[in-house]
Amino acid sequence: MKKLFTILTISFTLLLSSVALASTNYKTTNQIILHVNTCNYDQYTNLYISEVMTENGDIYVIESFDNISGEWLNATINKDYEIIDYTIMD
Repeated sequence: MKKLFTILTISFTLLLSSVALASTNYKTTNQIILHVNTCNYDQYTNLYISEVMTENGDIYVIESFDNISGEWLNATINKDYEIIDYTIMD
């Protein structure tokens, strides 16, 4: 009985470790700096659509309520390289 309890305890511990690791990897985010060259107003969505570029030349698309042309942004991206938040840098 004691051996079965030990095996179940170890199995449960490994399962919890795997779940914790998976949930941590899912929420991984990175900070990047982006520059907005120009914004185009989309009359159908009432949003400004911007193509922004990182220092490495990677291009992202941002939809915003304001014209952020010429601005530098501090952005947060998720593990799927989607921008999930940004702030305009001073």
